[in-house]
Amino acid sequence: MRTLALTMLLLGTFGYNGDTETTWVRFNAPDDEVDVQVGGDLLDPVTIDLWSTTGAVLVGDASVDPGGGPVGTDHGVAVNVLDDWEEVVGRVTVTTRTDDRGEEEHVLRQDSADHGYWHVVLTSVGTEGEQRTDVFDVALLVAEEDEPYVQFDTGEARR
Repeated sequence: MRTLALTMLLLGTFGYNGDTETTWVRFNAPDDEVDVQVGGDLLDPVTIDLWSTTGAVLVGDASVDPGGGPVGTDHGVAVNVLDDWEEVVGRVTVTTRTDDRGEEEHVLRQDSADHGYWHVVLTSVGTEGEQRTDVFDVALLVAEEDEPYVQFDTGEARR
């Protein structure tokens, strides 16, 4: 009983409201995607620039290494957010899309020393001899409640 009372006192003191879910909003262009070949030989890394929602400002880059390979290949996905934006971006995801398999979201891990560097390793799956093109959609995300730069469809920035 004493522990419960102490816990309630601490929660009340520090203002816990029970709402821990964050709404994430995309910070980069919706067409920042990489095509990755599955099936066949290992391919050179593929790198793309990442742009702001309007496409006017370069905000980083993303690479997939290797850019293709046989089923079972480990693909390193690295995202570099430019210094001006690294403290704004709070989450990075890659959504993989394949015609037959649908889509799956993967969360990248932020580097402890370089807050602009994010990374994950994804392994291609499929049947032996299968050949296809997967699309990796790279999303830089910001917490909606903390983000003064979010663009809405009207083209107006919220400040």
